[in-house]
Amino acid sequence: MNFLFALTLIACVIFGVDGARILVVFPHQARSHYNVYEPLLKRLAEKGHQVVSVSHFPQKTPLANLTDVDVSSSLPSLIGTMTMSQSDKVYKWLKLKSVLENRGSVICDPVLSHPGLRKIVQSREKFDVYIVEIFVSDCFLSIAHVLEIPIVIGTITSVTVPWANDVLRNPEIPSYIPNWFSSYTDRMNFFERFGNSVDFFVTKLAYRYLSDNPSYEIAKKHFGNDLPDFDTLRSKISLILTNGHPVISTPRAVAPGFKELGGIHIPPSGPQPLPKHLQDFLDAQGNDGVIYFSLGSQINSSTMSNQVFAAFYKAFEQVPQQILWKCSEEKMPRLAKNVKCIEWAPQLSILCHPNVRLFITHGGLLGTQEAVYCGVPILGIPLFGDQHLNMAYFVKKGLARQLNYQQLSYEPLSNALNELLTNKSYTDTARKASLQFRDRPIPPLDEGVYWVEYLIRHGPGSLKIAAADLTWYQYLLLDVILVTIVSILLATWSVYKLCKLVFRRKNVASVSSNKKRM
Repeated sequence: MNFLFALTLIACVIFGVDGARILVVFPHQARSHYNVYEPLLKRLAEKGHQVVSVSHFPQKTPLANLTDVDVSSSLPSLIGTMTMSQSDKVYKWLKLKSVLENRGSVICDPVLSHPGLRKIVQSREKFDVYIVEIFVSDCFLSIAHVLEIPIVIGTITSVTVPWANDVLRNPEIPSYIPNWFSSYTDRMNFFERFGNSVDFFVTKLAYRYLSDNPSYEIAKKHFGNDLPDFDTLRSKISLILTNGHPVISTPRAVAPGFKELGGIHIPPSGPQPLPKHLQDFLDAQGNDGVIYFSLGSQINSSTMSNQVFAAFYKAFEQVPQQILWKCSEEKMPRLAKNVKCIEWAPQLSILCHPNVRLFITHGGLLGTQEAVYCGVPILGIPLFGDQHLNMAYFVKKGLARQLNYQQLSYEPLSNALNELLTNKSYTDTARKASLQFRDRPIPPLDEGVYWVEYLIRHGPGSLKIAAADLTWYQYLLLDVILVTIVSILLATWSVYKLCKLVFRRKNVASVSSNKKRM
């Protein structure tokens, strides 16, 4: 046990907290969003805290101290519902509009109206901590206000979304921090920095009008017209947990109330044992190895175009590796002989098997984190959300290649497969990244628990900086800049007037002198 981890355990014993009552709300119906922080909820419950979890994914086996409120009936499931054509938004502004309109205020009313959540709100139960997902609507912050919960913690399942940085005045510098909807890295040329700066402002403006305004009207319908505005509700947030990490996302300065816990969903003990049929299959591929292919839980792989299927068929036929593809075989067209289709896959356990040579993915952050954890190179085909941003960073680091789904054909696919499978540098870089990703003072799950309990011990303001209390124009020093500019203009104007007066008097004196001489 390393020294820092031992100190943390000792501190938790000495400064331990009595079991707190914690209300957790994960309103979004994407399974991957809940998967990120589910281990945190379980660990808090194990430590004696009373956790009430409102989500679409209740535990299959009841756990001590963890009470599930199942709201899955409020929204349709997203598992396997997205087609390749739906996910492939060409322009980033279409991606932004789609996310804000289809994942934002539209979920507020159905979830807030659910009897299970209404019962909690109407009973005015007392809670010490409120943990809520920050994604595309802040309507659920209203619950903390109504129930008068003193400690509010936001969770982000990706790297920091643009509209969350202002909450705790987390530094956001567009010269090197790429926008969530972009495909830039932290190394941008002038035109990319210009575009990224425009994205910075447009994204925040779009969030205000397409999410905040309609979400606030819905929140007022449920909690009354005297509900404080969202800026006031956001100011109550004490801590934001994100799924970033310098190895898998742009290294950046963060405020004390922002904690990057990338890989928190990965068990500290490592991957679970594989089912026997998968273990036997992977063990048998010792010579050439296996390529694992998954497009996540939302995308239906069978909706690929015929052209793309043909490209995969031909490219897979020509590699010596076996292909393990997460898909529904009955819905798929004829597959190459070396392709094995499985509907359910223990992804982390597969990726960490020593015979896995490559991971083909849509670039979702959880899957790519697992690939980095296991030291496996990546072939990314980003489709929506933050996937273009994720893949751009992995390509820059040298552990991945990226393909454009719109232009996907046999030749670029075959070239990318050959490059990743034969060029040893990709595997070496992936293994180095794995060592860095695992090298931490304490596991991210234990760190997450520590900071939640830190707030319980020391109060909601213990991680906030004074910048959080400044207005936006004070924070950006716009008032100082304005006064400075006005002062310079006044000084310039005064000097100009003075010089003009001096020259005028000098000219008058000169004219008078000339007249006297005449």
